[in-house]
Amino acid sequence: MISCAAAAVAALVAWLAWPSGPAGPEVLSAASADYRVEVSVAVPRVGTTRVEVTVTDRAGRPAAPATVTVAPVMPAMGHAFTPVALTPAEPGRHRADVSLLMAGQWELTVAVAGPAGRQQVVLPLTVRG
Repeated sequence: MISCAAAAVAALVAWLAWPSGPAGPEVLSAASADYRVEVSVAVPRVGTTRVEVTVTDRAGRPAAPATVTVAPVMPAMGHAFTPVALTPAEPGRHRADVSLLMAGQWELTVAVAGPAGRQQVVLPLTVRG
């Protein structure tokens, strides 16, 4: 009887202590030959999700590429979407809403086209239900 009560208390404590997800946006970063790319995903969840991309040169100055796109891909399930063009918000910052159809491991392919040509980075993103 005591062991059942102890197990119930332990289960309750574990449930209360279990992390409920990130408190803020998930921030991912990578670099190509000429650019540093930082992606901020407001809430990585199923449905429409706001994605903000900051592009700088290798010295950290805001870059002004001609276009920035993001393409969500879920390799395990064979989901791949047409790249979404991001809208410039301010120097070096771009944003768009993207659709993520299911929970699991996704890849965000961010392509930057500028004077140095087209370069891309691939960033992993875990989407929760």
